[in-house]
Amino acid sequence: LNLAEELDVPGEFCIDWNIDSLALYYYPPYELSDDDVLQLSVVKGASFICEDTSNIVFDGIKFTGIRNVDRTQGVITVDNSDNIEIRNCTFTYNDGSANIVITGEENTVEACGFYNCGASGVLLLGGGDYETLEPQNNVISNNHFYNTGSSSNNSQAGAVTTSTYGHTEGATVGNTITNNLIHHIYGAVSVQFNGVEYDVSNNEVSNGLRELADYGMIYTGARPIIQGTTINYNYIHDFGSLKNDSVATNGIYIDDWASGQTAYNNIIVSNNTSNVATTYAIYSVGAYQNFKYNIMANSNRGVSQGSRTTLVGGSNGTL
Repeated sequence: LNLAEELDVPGEFCIDWNIDSLALYYYPPYELSDDDVLQLSVVKGASFICEDTSNIVFDGIKFTGIRNVDRTQGVITVDNSDNIEIRNCTFTYNDGSANIVITGEENTVEACGFYNCGASGVLLLGGGDYETLEPQNNVISNNHFYNTGSSSNNSQAGAVTTSTYGHTEGATVGNTITNNLIHHIYGAVSVQFNGVEYDVSNNEVSNGLRELADYGMIYTGARPIIQGTTINYNYIHDFGSLKNDSVATNGIYIDDWASGQTAYNNIIVSNNTSNVATTYAIYSVGAYQNFKYNIMANSNRGVSQGSRTTLVGGSNGTL
């Protein structure tokens, strides 16, 4: 109920939309000081849309308090464009689908900070070709993601998503997610790739999956066409659900027929010493996977290879 009369618990709030100027009624959980700031976002939609364009640089801009309900648009939307560079920018307290939505090739998101957002960090939505497998070469590197994607409702990752689970609106091929610091992603997975021939490497991913089960810190699934990604040299640690102990949470989860993935030289350490939740370091139900030289600790099981592979001809692979 959005009624001021019903505010009887600290932390509750409501908004009066029926007056000329918006009014926020807030019952603070602690005494407010003159230094505290309350913000009510009235900005809707994308701030910048780069459509059918090239060679634009966003450098050192701060975006905060922006709402967007269109899942194909972000605070910055790159639509069928190339050589767009987004660097040294900060995204805070934004809500919607994602802070940055990219469809195109040769685009870069580098050295940006994403903090306390309901929106996910970066969504690579399409622009590739599953027939030619020509790489798009979009690069997401050296960024910091903290507490993002809390409004995603499990539909996409908190930090980086490529397309979304089960959707087919856009192919993504040959992109790179590397050297990112990703942590405290609670209501969503951290990295979710649903494309072909990705490079997911040298990321530190931690303190996630606290509110989820049957997911992975790095996750993919849903289609047999998802092939050829390398997941290498990542440090994945401190994960496990605090709410659900009946279904596993995983460091790397290759789900629902996704096959032909390679994971090597990763360090995967859950914090399952208290047995609050079941954790696996690597969980796979695809085929033709290659898992080598990984260091795994504190999980109920190191590697689990399932048999949900009817559509792809068995569960052959190398462990």
